[in-house]
Amino acid sequence: MIGEKFSIIIPVHNVEKYIGESIESILNQDYENWELILVENASTDNSYSICESYEEMDSRIKVFQIEVGSVSKARNAGLDNFNGDKVIFVDGDDKLADNALSELSRYDYDIVNYSWQVLQNNKLSKVKMEVFPNEFIPEDFKVIYEKLVSINDLGSVWSKCSKADFFNGKKSKIRFDENLFYMEDQLFCCHLFEEADNTIFITNPYYIYRIHNENTVRTYNDNMINNIMYVCNEIYKLAFTWGLESDFIENNINKRVSEQIIAEIDFLFNVYRIDAGVKKKYFNKLIELYDSNGFFQKKREVNIHPLNLLVLKTKNYYIVQYFYKLLRMYFCLKDKIKNNDRIKRYVFKQTCAIL
Repeated sequence: MIGEKFSIIIPVHNVEKYIGESIESILNQDYENWELILVENASTDNSYSICESYEEMDSRIKVFQIEVGSVSKARNAGLDNFNGDKVIFVDGDDKLADNALSELSRYDYDIVNYSWQVLQNNKLSKVKMEVFPNEFIPEDFKVIYEKLVSINDLGSVWSKCSKADFFNGKKSKIRFDENLFYMEDQLFCCHLFEEADNTIFITNPYYIYRIHNENTVRTYNDNMINNIMYVCNEIYKLAFTWGLESDFIENNINKRVSEQIIAEIDFLFNVYRIDAGVKKKYFNKLIELYDSNGFFQKKREVNIHPLNLLVLKTKNYYIVQYFYKLLRMYFCLKDKIKNNDRIKRYVFKQTCAIL
């Protein structure tokens, strides 16, 4: 018996260092009934030629090219060209775990949600802590929404295996919003859950998420905060249709908005490389947005340290900049100490000497 066919969609953009390993993780699966759709998106490195070489090696691999666009456009191109029974998304720098397809073939649910491991510096982490116990099958989808909204984790597309009916028009034709460039996968997952009749949560790690310097870089976009606010508002509206209590929805969406604005302020001073004038203008926009949402007056429930709130309340560009740079330095140093046994031993010896 051949079994159901998996369609694996990988958007490809400037991942020449990793795409070969990603493709090999599919080729090495012990389950053979699959197709791999590689959608190359305006790469300036050798990603496309690498994909072409694999296409020549195996007839199950198909390579498509699109004009310059977002990862959403690339994924949608994959959804427009697949012909399998189940769909899995993999990022071009990540991998499927060994035997993932054979394991996932055992489950007959609209959506199978699974765990993952993190690969960093050639080291695999422990299994990600899961929200639900292994093989949890919720009777009421409200349980899922409440839990996922409350922990600010509505899901990633690469941690799911979904039936093709959601994308080929048999049940619906869900697509990514190509106007979004951030949090687009969370909104996609919301629509996916909305259409599903059943789902299961698996704690086994069937996906390997790679962390490296390239995928931790975030570039400035003056529409970023508008993108964030749009997605939060859409989730806010969807949450009402899920039957969640209005106070619960508002509190958790407000926390999400507050955290995203604060994250943008941190990126503004520590990551984005933009002109000082543009930086000040964006800072004023973020502070105004934070104030207009009532976060300074704590009219809404938010998660923020009192010192952080006090600094932001000054609305002074230079004070906030200095504070956030110091804060980033503190966390970087803390992380280095945590991950460096030599430093930890030195700190321990010095502490003992003082005591």
